[in-house]
Amino acid sequence: MNNSKKSSNYYFQLSEYLQIACHGMHSVKLNILNNNSLMGNITIEKGELLNAKDNSGEGEDAFRRLVLTKMTRVELKQLGNSEKKKNIHSKCEELIFRIFTTKDKERSLSDLSKKSEQIFSPLEIKINIGLAMLIEKKYKEAKDLFIEVKNESPENIKVQHLLKRLNELF
Repeated sequence: MNNSKKSSNYYFQLSEYLQIACHGMHSVKLNILNNNSLMGNITIEKGELLNAKDNSGEGEDAFRRLVLTKMTRVELKQLGNSEKKKNIHSKCEELIFRIFTTKDKERSLSDLSKKSEQIFSPLEIKINIGLAMLIEKKYKEAKDLFIEVKNESPENIKVQHLLKRLNELF
């Protein structure tokens, strides 16, 4: 195995980072960047949304703008003591559901009836559970779940990369 340091060639969506951090009860600051320019950040402590801030304001409105923005990258930062000011009072899942429901209504009321009420597909949920297992260092369980997802969706590139990386490491 090559011991040189490798960087990841793929990124996850902001909604995936939020789901992992909230469901995994993690404490983290997510910096959202577009073309290497900081657009804003979202702070999570022990799985609870604390605050969001962007160039136009803060709170749930900033959270909404950040989640809906087509960004290129999310940076994870360790949570510092000075960043614990709370300006979001909704749970992560509720807030994301409201954002995407509102977005769907704005796009087309007729399309809304065709949409599932579920934000994440069952496959996306399995992938995110597997990612949470990786964070918890449950590598075998994560690998087994990713193999199951690969069998259901062989063309899923994210799962292919994850399995390849797990096979390289273990």
